[in-house]
Amino acid sequence: MNPATTPVRPVAGATFRRVAARPIEGRKRKKLLALIAAYEDAGQPTRSADELAARLSWEPIQVRGLLSRLQADGLVKRTHSKRYRVVLDDGPTEQGHAGRVG
Repeated sequence: MNPATTPVRPVAGATFRRVAARPIEGRKRKKLLALIAAYEDAGQPTRSADELAARLSWEPIQVRGLLSRLQADGLVKRTHSKRYRVVLDDGPTEQGHAGRVG
């Protein structure tokens, strides 16, 4: 399989653990943020709303609404290419590879 087209699997690394340890209102919001963090730990720091919805088997409109709330809370940042990455205020995120998610 071509490495350029091989899908990146989320990893439960350092960023994922930091998100999991945070009090975040709403199970779906926390699950979505944890998934974005796990992709970051796997070396894929940004994901689109459609990619996240597909991974979670949720409707894209639902994911966009949750991302909007997470963005308003300052927990994710939308990039210029309409992709999302985790923003944590307790220091820079670290790349880790402790275990796979999903």
